[in-house]
Amino acid sequence: MLLGRTGLACRTVAPTVAEIPTLLEWLERRKPCPQSLRDHLMRALAVRATDEPQAAAALRELQVLMPLPRRHVAAPDRAVGGDIDVAVSTGDGGLFLAGWLHDPHDMIESIRVTSPFGDQRITSSLPHRFPRDDVAAIYKSNAQAGFATFVPGSPEPAPALQYRCELLLRSGGRIDIVPPPRPLNPADVRAAVLGAMPPAFVTQAALESCVAPAVAPIHAAMMANLPAPEVVRHGTPVVDPAVSVVIPLYKNLEFLRFQLGAFAIDRAMGGLGSDGTGGAEIILVLDSPEQREELKHYLHGLFGLYGLPLTLVVNAANHGYSTANNAGAAVARGRNLLFLNSDVIPDKPGWLPVLMAALEASPEIGGIGPKLLFEDDSLQHAGLYFGRDFRGRWINQHYHKGMPRDFAPALAPRAVPGVTGACLLMPRAVFDEVGGFTTDYIIGDYEDSDLCLKIRASGRSIRYVPAVELYHLERQSISRHAGYTRGVASEYNAWLHAGRWSGLMEDLMGRDWPADPPTALSPRRRNRDRKISAA
Repeated sequence: MLLGRTGLACRTVAPTVAEIPTLLEWLERRKPCPQSLRDHLMRALAVRATDEPQAAAALRELQVLMPLPRRHVAAPDRAVGGDIDVAVSTGDGGLFLAGWLHDPHDMIESIRVTSPFGDQRITSSLPHRFPRDDVAAIYKSNAQAGFATFVPGSPEPAPALQYRCELLLRSGGRIDIVPPPRPLNPADVRAAVLGAMPPAFVTQAALESCVAPAVAPIHAAMMANLPAPEVVRHGTPVVDPAVSVVIPLYKNLEFLRFQLGAFAIDRAMGGLGSDGTGGAEIILVLDSPEQREELKHYLHGLFGLYGLPLTLVVNAANHGYSTANNAGAAVARGRNLLFLNSDVIPDKPGWLPVLMAALEASPEIGGIGPKLLFEDDSLQHAGLYFGRDFRGRWINQHYHKGMPRDFAPALAPRAVPGVTGACLLMPRAVFDEVGGFTTDYIIGDYEDSDLCLKIRASGRSIRYVPAVELYHLERQSISRHAGYTRGVASEYNAWLHAGRWSGLMEDLMGRDWPADPPTALSPRRRNRDRKISAA
């Protein structure tokens, strides 16, 4: 209605609907958001997140897009300082903390941690300490300021991405600390835990009470419900292959053309029988999917060059050595499986029929491995055995590593406790029976010896075949994995491996492992033959 000097007018206008802001928009307008309001919203959303996907999404977005500002105390003129670099929930109620404390006068009584949903935990015991160079530079002190701890608890109502912490002083005072948010990628969460402690300071107690309780549930959650990998085929698959060659790939593709080139000139790869049947199918498993297009293009060119049929399996993410090999085995059609690293290059053609004959010589054989050489012709592998390091921990070792290629004890075939997964041939039926590669090891260490021990536990033997020699430019891929090179994955895997197999390893290493009696088929001392002929 419009009222003027000359009269009254009525008009109908379109109604306007006020746009309701989203929760995040509303909070943005209220910056700075009061901590009490933020806490109330977090707790209210957590209650509804279980049954309402929109509430769960809002809770996650609130934590990701509006994190609490970082806070720590690191002033050289203050008697007390501290920071928490890692504060991550493990998904099963556990909480892993790592950081540093400067407390030369013993003023700090405990640390209180508050979740976004109001749950609190207090820890006063920090038994796992280590030096921090960055803290030493601030305070000019060599004290072991670094710490890591695992705090058990009950599962939270929703995933917590950021915590608030307080250093509780003996006087009743407190110092507020705000750690960074938890990484969104589970692999980064696992890497944060594994990288929180320097490997030299990871004791058996630290592994058992701190690292393992945090890493195990995080890794298990990563391995659960893995998406199906993509399968790409180049050429017509080999008909009824006798062996499937499974080659895991991670980051490093440099040696692939040399390996496939060696396969291409080896007529036995196309047919292992006298009639040319029963060849080898080649399966490449890419565990670094960001290289998918690069590798597809590369393999297209190599297929055009060599004509070798190739099957490419692309994992959805970096799942590790075990999962990559299992994915390759899942699409394999051969009655035997050869697990081969991409940095293993044959010395000459005709090696695969020799390995196959050695494997099929007896149904009691569950796996075999060849002689592996470094590029300088010294021995890298002549069978695998188990020993103890200077701390008394079980580790994997290779017979005669570093010795000359024609070192006499490495020339005789024999049964061995195990062989490396860099080149491991076994029957498909045995692989399925023992459950394939165990996937609770992280990144790539001890999975091959675990498989060998499962073969041994099934009552079968494992043999070393020196008549086959291949070059192994070892650890070319794993050295590119930041989670391995910067963390304690190897120590964790060794601890897991020993806890599972120490009894069997003790039994195996209490036995004698004599060489087979000499036969006409024993390998010649090649280097010496070369030198004599050259003279």
